Amino acid sequence: MGMATTRENILITGGVQQATWLIAQLLIGPVDEVVVEDPTSRRTLDVLRRAGTRLLPVPSPAPRCG
Repeated sequence: MGMATTRENILITGGVQQATWLIAQLLIGPVDEVVVEDPTSRRTLDVLRRAGTRLLPVPSPAPRCG
């Protein structure tokens, strides 16, 4: 299962903030809107805001018990 890939298609990052920053720099423009889960990491939101995006928070569903 999954997606077939090669070594050339893999990029290892130092963490989620670096990965988010790379995505923001490469794929997201300053006029783009980004849907984010609410609540989400403050650091992730800071990275996306610095990229100039408009954040659209979507509430997280309540966890199910049982």
